[in-house]
Amino acid sequence: MTGKESGRLQTAGWACFVAGVLGLIGNFYLFMIGYKEIIAAYALLKKMPSVKLLTYVFPAFHDLGVVAAIALLVAAFGFLSRREWAWVLAVAAVALGLVSAWLPIVWPLMISMPVRYMAIFVPYLLLWILLIGYVRPMGARVLLLSLASGIAMVLAAMSGTAALTKLLGSGSPIYIATQQLNWIAAAAWGVFTVGLLLKRSWALPLGLATAGLATISGYPVAYYDSIETSEFSMFAIGPTVSLLLLILLLWRQSSLWEQPAGRSRPDIAVAGE
Repeated sequence: MTGKESGRLQTAGWACFVAGVLGLIGNFYLFMIGYKEIIAAYALLKKMPSVKLLTYVFPAFHDLGVVAAIALLVAAFGFLSRREWAWVLAVAAVALGLVSAWLPIVWPLMISMPVRYMAIFVPYLLLWILLIGYVRPMGARVLLLSLASGIAMVLAAMSGTAALTKLLGSGSPIYIATQQLNWIAAAAWGVFTVGLLLKRSWALPLGLATAGLATISGYPVAYYDSIETSEFSMFAIGPTVSLLLLILLLWRQSSLWEQPAGRSRPDIAVAGE
């Protein structure tokens, strides 16, 4: 291992450590000060389906955030001790952390409350770029595609949560038909992103299937939401991103799985080598 590659691993290790500590402390602190506050705000606005949702789903996303933070700390240990699994674990942990922080951003944003979880989301996003653009350079195309699939992941999770909110308010049966499909699509986008970064051949069919699923299950939520609110539904953004990804994967499928010329992947040496 060269000195440059060793420096990258050290940088990744300490970056994951800082992000893990931030995520661990931040998730507990922000949840403690924001849980009852946002429920009370939605109750004041008489948005009772949202109150029911937040009562149970907000803690679930808090749990995901804590799991992601712990995984980042383990990844930090892996990088600093040169373990082969460190980079994959770090990427998966950041993806989970981004999902766990996104909806706690959206919920207060919808009623003009402070979006405190940006303090977790932005560092995780920067760590994602560091891992893919510096620690193990994948090239601009893969970096951008991974960011796009990550966006599709969090938007699919948002569509699934929106459908659940509508169900709690006795909405259309279409929400029953699409709610879990959107969450499945969100999970599949996460798996696709990791497969893409590892250059696995199965990532392409998974991406095509996931893009189709997210598009088909996302647009009905947006359509019925726009009818009920008589305005454009922001839930249309998610399936639109997935549709664009579907077109991109069909169009540039071969070039996306190529290793960029002149770029070597800095493999992590096993401890003791």
